[in-house]
Amino acid sequence: MKGSVAIQVLPFTEVDDITDKVDKVIYYIESTGLSYEVGPFETTVEGEFDQLMDLIKECNKIMLDEDLDGFMCYTKISFMKDAEAWTSEKKTKKFRK
Repeated sequence: MKGSVAIQVLPFTEVDDITDKVDKVIYYIESTGLSYEVGPFETTVEGEFDQLMDLIKECNKIMLDEDLDGFMCYTKISFMKDAEAWTSEKKTKKFRK
């Protein structure tokens, strides 16, 4: 079953260091070969159910491996019977310039 997840990690660290920590998660997402889009607040990724659940787990592991007091991970998960009709591209195309 295909779907999409939106994932946002917020490390508890100094402001100057947040981008470096978040970038590690985005580089991991990029390495998966899944379709993704980085936004200002979260990254949206499309794929099969198991792929996406593994991705969420790995993104959390990346944060756990960092020298942090803690972090927050916010996720939104969407699965539809006809996932092709509900892609990120189709949901946002009419609003892009």
